[in-house]
Amino acid sequence: MTVAPLCEGTEADIQYAIRSTYWDGLDLVAAAPFLFSAEFALPSRQMREKDIEFWNVLNAGLESVRDIYDVIIIDTPPSLSYVTINALWAANGIVVPVPPSGLDFASSAQFWALLADLGGNLEAQTAAERRKNFDFLHVLLSRVDAADPAMPAVRQWIQSTYGEFTLPVEIPKTSVTSNTAAEFATIYDVQKYEGSAKTYKRAADAYDAFVDLVEQSVVGAWADAPAGQ
Repeated sequence: MTVAPLCEGTEADIQYAIRSTYWDGLDLVAAAPFLFSAEFALPSRQMREKDIEFWNVLNAGLESVRDIYDVIIIDTPPSLSYVTINALWAANGIVVPVPPSGLDFASSAQFWALLADLGGNLEAQTAAERRKNFDFLHVLLSRVDAADPAMPAVRQWIQSTYGEFTLPVEIPKTSVTSNTAAEFATIYDVQKYEGSAKTYKRAADAYDAFVDLVEQSVVGAWADAPAGQ
């Protein structure tokens, strides 16, 4: 049910892993801790199969379903791993959540530096017509804790560094998201919140605003796409 068989080469198309969910129109390809095996499978295939493009496995596996879905969202671990590289190569847009803490800010800067180096290396191995371009790139302030005295300063660093790429919405750190995440759910699954209605509304409004902004970027990318794509 994960992309592991795709990465291992026993499957060439992602359709085997797609499952429907209780949300109408929303399908899912699951992840699990053992998916970490893909981090070894991809370089191993690269050694065995000299013509394999290890960074293009997921992109190729998604090809048959691109016309089925309006949007495909790929969620990755917060690291520049083999699987994350595949996700970036398959993506048309990127949203990077960055909590306003010094360590997360430093990690995000390192991520972009590594991605730039990697992109240059991959482009050198890729035909000019297949070089990677992204329709949009967003940095999202997440887990924003108003009670953290260091938060305003780090927020300013992030906004100054990423400028127009920083989305004008923040995801607050609330008990709502912590509680629902512990139950493998989202705030949209909450039927009745036992805590403060104000807290729930603050979280829900932030997520709604974020989704609206990303939807605008997606629709803009559709409008700019060449005819037939």
